[in-house]
Amino acid sequence: MFARSLEDLLRREPSLADRLREALRGLGGLEVSLGPPGVRVTFRGRGRLSLPDLFTRLNDLGEPIVVAVDEAQELRKANWLRLDRLFAYAYDSLPNVRLVLTGSQFGLLYDFLGLEDPRAPLFGRAFREVRTRRLSPDEALDFLERGFSEAGVRCPGDLMEKAVDAFDGIIGWLTYFGHLYVTGGLRDLEDVIRAASSLALEELRNLISSLRSPRYAVILRALAEGRAPWAAIRRRLEDYEGRGLNPATVSQLIGTLVKLGVVEEVEGEYAIADPVYRLAASRL
Repeated sequence: MFARSLEDLLRREPSLADRLREALRGLGGLEVSLGPPGVRVTFRGRGRLSLPDLFTRLNDLGEPIVVAVDEAQELRKANWLRLDRLFAYAYDSLPNVRLVLTGSQFGLLYDFLGLEDPRAPLFGRAFREVRTRRLSPDEALDFLERGFSEAGVRCPGDLMEKAVDAFDGIIGWLTYFGHLYVTGGLRDLEDVIRAASSLALEELRNLISSLRSPRYAVILRALAEGRAPWAAIRRRLEDYEGRGLNPATVSQLIGTLVKLGVVEEVEGEYAIADPVYRLAASRL
């Protein structure tokens, strides 16, 4: 992924290609070629790439360089790299390197960055947060209309209105619908919803597997039926296990799903906020 990002930069900014190759020349673990643009990176073993050295070389280009990482909470799994320390180093010492970190699981992203943890490398650093929100029906319809207009594709108004209702103003699924309609040849909304639900189901299964407890699937199946208070979720878990559960254990399980952004608390009850994930959870 990292190598592909550098290759994309070389293709998009050919005027930077020679300068970039010269700046990175001799950097261990990194090979850059220009014809055709290609990058090979080694992160392990002898001769591996030093990310601090890479960031320093990028900074020395003398103009702002944006390093953007999508789903940055996943970086916590690469604990041997200690990327939080790298980002703190870049923040403090490399004025030309600008960091943009995005993530759909904002609770885990905050935990990874440690912005409120006095022991964390990034504690106390200023940052700007941008949170997306659900679009209103009018905003969602305008979003789709503008997208199809830019793509030069006509989509029937009634289909767009149905998509707005189905995806409840969630930008990611509206974009997914538009992308499939324009490039995938899926023109039936039910087909798009099935495809989206299958994608969400795979993500939920991977998530539950990584959490290593079937209890999360029990909670999600319960919430697929609708909102539920804490006590109802506890009863479902106890019915599943055939025994009583410590209240703290139940709270920890629910809290993990809230931190992951899969579940939200609404007026004292818990719910799966995303309609596609709610549909997927019914299939767990």
